[in-house]
Amino acid sequence: MRLRHNARFAWKKVMGARLARDFLNKCEHYKNICADVRLMLSDAVLQERRIRVEVRPINTDAVCDSHAWPQAARHVNWDWEQIRRKLFTYGPRTLGLAFYAGYPGKPRLCGLAAAQVSPHARWLSLTHLESSPEPRHPLKGLVLPMAMLGLSLFKTQVSTEETAKRIGLRVLNPLPDALDCYCRSGYTGLVREKNLSYIVVQPPAEA
Repeated sequence: MRLRHNARFAWKKVMGARLARDFLNKCEHYKNICADVRLMLSDAVLQERRIRVEVRPINTDAVCDSHAWPQAARHVNWDWEQIRRKLFTYGPRTLGLAFYAGYPGKPRLCGLAAAQVSPHARWLSLTHLESSPEPRHPLKGLVLPMAMLGLSLFKTQVSTEETAKRIGLRVLNPLPDALDCYCRSGYTGLVREKNLSYIVVQPPAEA
């Protein structure tokens, strides 16, 4: 009986270590995908807009730089440090984008965006988006389209050709004050459900 108990314990220990290793490998895999997406997004903006944008992860430096924004002029009071931690906690299928542009050698933080894949991989949702409240920052009016392009690139990278069709893009729980901005950008498919609302950017195909 004792031997059976020890064998069961050893088996659980082996399986636990394997699951932990698999999770770390998956995290590293998605970390590399996010890095590729940020590079592709920078290249796309340079090609299409002729603007040099450095797209970084939402790390502690980006959060610190957001504190330099004129706080009284912000349209939201989101805590980006808390959002950064949630991105890490939620696991590998998340995306954080920090947009920097400006003078060579001294780029300014112009916007932040966070997204995550829903548990059943039906949606890739933009959960948070904020543009710098400075009236003349280099990416004025471009943070939203860049964020949506980043989500589209991320979806392509994490999906096969077939599964990509089944993952929709949406803006989750848009703030009422931001609806006009989304409408002007062409995103008008607002859906209201019991516990949430969202703007459908690209509907998921039915399996």
